[in-house]
Amino acid sequence: MFLTFSRGHPLTREEIINFFISKWGDVVQDVFIERTRPGQDPQFGRIVFTTSTVIPRVLNGQSRAKFLVNRKHLWARIYMNRHGEKRKSQSMKF
Repeated sequence: MFLTFSRGHPLTREEIINFFISKWGDVVQDVFIERTRPGQDPQFGRIVFTTSTVIPRVLNGQSRAKFLVNRKHLWARIYMNRHGEKRKSQSMKF
């Protein structure tokens, strides 16, 4: 899933993992955060789950979901590649 953060309020990899584990159990395979230049905050990331069946639970019937994690906003949606297709392989890294 593709994740976005509020400008100036990024989440760490650990915050994201801990949040998803606390809500849905041991479902996180990996989290990738945008690489930025020094002094710039990341604005997006991607989470890979242990199984794709987690995604509908996270989205709860919506196209995107908004969460509050440690008083910071986190939006999640299905990851789409640049051609508008759902990502089949979850091996891409930032």
